[in-house]
Parts: sequence; C-alpha cells; structure tokens
Amino acid sequence: MELDAALPAHRQGVPGGPSRTGRAALRLTALGATVAERPGFVTDDGNAVLDAVGLDLSDPEGLELELDAIPGVVECGIFACRRADVVLAGTGAGVRRLSGRRTP
Repeated sequence: MELDAALPAHRQGVPGGPSRTGRAALRLTALGATVAERPGFVTDDGNAVLDAVGLDLSDPEGLELELDAIPGVVECGIFACRRADVVLAGTGAGVRRLSGRRTP
C-alpha cells in the first residue's frame, strides 16, 4: 500500500487544555508536519483532534511509534503496527466495508 503524505494523519490529544495540545502540535511541526486542530470536533472521550499533513511516511511503523510516544497524543491514525481488522470507508455510494488481513 502506498501512503500519501498529503493526506492528514489524525492525532487524538488528551484533555488538558491548549498547553498540552500545543506541545503536541509543536512536536509534530518539528517532525515536518503542518498541523491544525480540527475546528468544532472532539472525540467521544472529549479530546481534540489534530490533523498533520506532510509527515515522512517512508517508515510507517517507526512513525506510528514516535507519534504515540509524544506526550498528549492518545492515538495516531496510521495503524501500521497493529492493522485494523475492519475498515469502514465512506463513499459517494454509501459505506464500504473492507476486511481481511493483507500483507504489504
């Protein structure tokens, strides 16, 4: 699977106000990303979502581990170390269900 660095990789940040979200955003910026908090959106746990564009995805497993180690990041949306069993993809024709383990 080819990864597109122009697509945003989503990060969920823990509660703790802008200082914690800001520190996570600064670390993502240091990794080469352009970062924006998704306006008007919080997770079901009440956390902010940061969209990061422009990260180097040549080593997705390593990047996932590095992102998840950033204080304030709950989870990143790369899922390279433990791939999803099922993906629900929204399309113009409705929801498409993708399942099964494929090797890269």
